[in-house]
Amino acid sequence: MHKANIMKFSDGLFLACAREVAKGYTDIEFEDRIIDNMCMQLVQKPELYDVIVAPNLYGIFSPTFVPASLVVWELLPAPI
Repeated sequence: MHKANIMKFSDGLFLACAREVAKGYTDIEFEDRIIDNMCMQLVQKPELYDVIVAPNLYGIFSPTFVPASLVVWELLPAPI
């Protein structure tokens, strides 16, 4: 989940790194979503998602869209 279309440097780097890491795990399905679209999908079909990876910024917004029983968040410091 990202906003790389607008936040080209921060979320763009996050998306590029996620795509690179995903190449090493071909047995795991990787899809990227812009946060606006992802929030709507979480409201309409939360059962479609097992794991969501996002920059820390979006951890603040996303739990409001998903039932509490489906949310497990861990905030990790970003590497410098």
